[in-house]
Amino acid sequence: MASANTLCKKLLNVKTAVVTGSDFYTDADGVNHIRIKARPNKWHENDCPFCHKPCKHYDSQSSTPRIWRGLGWGGTLVEVECHTHRIECPVHGVLAADVPWAYPGSGFTKDFDLTVGWLATYLPRSVVSEYMRIDWETVGRCVHRTLNDIEPERSRRLDGLVNIGIDETSYRKVFLSSTFP
Repeated sequence: MASANTLCKKLLNVKTAVVTGSDFYTDADGVNHIRIKARPNKWHENDCPFCHKPCKHYDSQSSTPRIWRGLGWGGTLVEVECHTHRIECPVHGVLAADVPWAYPGSGFTKDFDLTVGWLATYLPRSVVSEYMRIDWETVGRCVHRTLNDIEPERSRRLDGLVNIGIDETSYRKVFLSSTFP
């Protein structure tokens, strides 16, 4: 039987993290939450979020922990809590240390961002925002963060393109409206 630590790491899809605890609670609206308390393991606690190289510790950001929202488990909202600190990268300067479960600057786990990005390729943004319970504009930020993971070779998208069709009716409308104010 797997331990709670192993189960949480597998469900969060992270290997380089240490789960230190978890809490279940229900908010004022009656929604169940699980808050997983985690931290990067000691070999990755001072990594730069962009180049992933170990850097020197700069300072502690605050005494309050950061919280990332993860993919829900059934009707339960998942949150990951971690006390963060800043590091000094020789290339990128002073910034928050990398956490293995989230993209830099994101308030969501990588799996959450990737799910939103994947859904956005097939559904309208308004549907994705309602389904994932996030703001309409947040969908765009999630897509922007996951763009390289969803389609790493975007520059090859038009390789082999021979012809482009243009609708002359629409072209004429655009051309006439732009020439005559």
